[in-house]
Amino acid sequence: MINESGFEQRVVEEHPELWGDGNCSSGDIFPRAWATLRIDMRLMTPEQQEAVWQASALLRQAGLWFDTGFGCGQRDWELDWSLSGAFLAVKPIYCMNHGNHPGRHTSFSPVYWTTYAVPTGRCFNYAYCSEICRRADMDERAVAGWKAVLTGVGVALVEPPV
Repeated sequence: MINESGFEQRVVEEHPELWGDGNCSSGDIFPRAWATLRIDMRLMTPEQQEAVWQASALLRQAGLWFDTGFGCGQRDWELDWSLSGAFLAVKPIYCMNHGNHPGRHTSFSPVYWTTYAVPTGRCFNYAYCSEICRRADMDERAVAGWKAVLTGVGVALVEPPV
């Protein structure tokens, strides 16, 4: 069994940029970054929607807890201060238009994103560094049968490592 205080200390030492100093009355260590897993239930069949609800229940049975929410056809899993039984590893956002950038382009904000539905029935969320990159990649993926179902613009809140 993992010693929780030793595990937390190791995570703090390995990722000091993501964790608070732990100087709160409870002695807990809170992350400086978190994420919301937003599941668009409108894109799913009733059977798939039920599977999402069951997955949340199964994770709780396994000891993984986090806040959840539901509204506007979306199910939110809040991977924030409420997360227990696991920890969140924050990674940089990469521009998915690989043909436009040698290597991996990571230092950009705002983030242009697209949710694609693919012929197999799966959905993917891809990030881009510009509207030009997004449009070029959307056109290329459309030829392969990918359908852009949602698009948007957001702000990168966590700076990628240097």
